[in-house]
Amino acid sequence: MARTSGYSGSETDSGVTLAPLWSPDGREVVFTATTEHWNAAYAHVGYHLYRVAADGGEPRIVSPAAGEYVEASFSPNGKSLFFQV
Repeated sequence: MARTSGYSGSETDSGVTLAPLWSPDGREVVFTATTEHWNAAYAHVGYHLYRVAADGGEPRIVSPAAGEYVEASFSPNGKSLFFQV
């Protein structure tokens, strides 16, 4: 995925971040990214939340639609993922 043209994290005042979040059990990482960064010159860029196993594998989209996702957090038991759009 990181080799995809247009891959990038969210832009912040101080740079670019994937805003990684470890699951409570340490088995997964959730992050915010886009594969449409090349659109930023002339259009709004949509981001998704991705989930990937800590030991590797392909990330999978867990957000319902492209948007701006912030403040992702897991429930204490790790079974639910909360975020703001």
